[in-house]
Amino acid sequence: MGYLIKEEAPEAIVAAIRSAVQGGMYFSPGVADSVKALREGEGPPPLTGRVQEVLRLMAEGLSNKEIAVRLGVSERTAAFHVSNVLQKLGAASRTEAVVRAKERGMIG
Repeated sequence: MGYLIKEEAPEAIVAAIRSAVQGGMYFSPGVADSVKALREGEGPPPLTGRVQEVLRLMAEGLSNKEIAVRLGVSERTAAFHVSNVLQKLGAASRTEAVVRAKERGMIG
């Protein structure tokens, strides 16, 4: 019936549940873009510069804390960026995200 990312606001969760009860579907905004692109036969949406940078750091094996230091952001912000990478690549883990990105030629 839909898909929500774990960082979704409580109001969005309530809206998603209401939509599901009424027979509708609900996707978090980033997920909705990916689903739409896939349904229309397109590849995944292009990655922003920040997402590409985080993906590259993930591929280097850096932890969220190490990514935060490299980017000059808080560890929580780094975790949010990592979550975005996972979401955009439709991956369940960091390893899966890096493998998918390599298969798609997104990183070397």
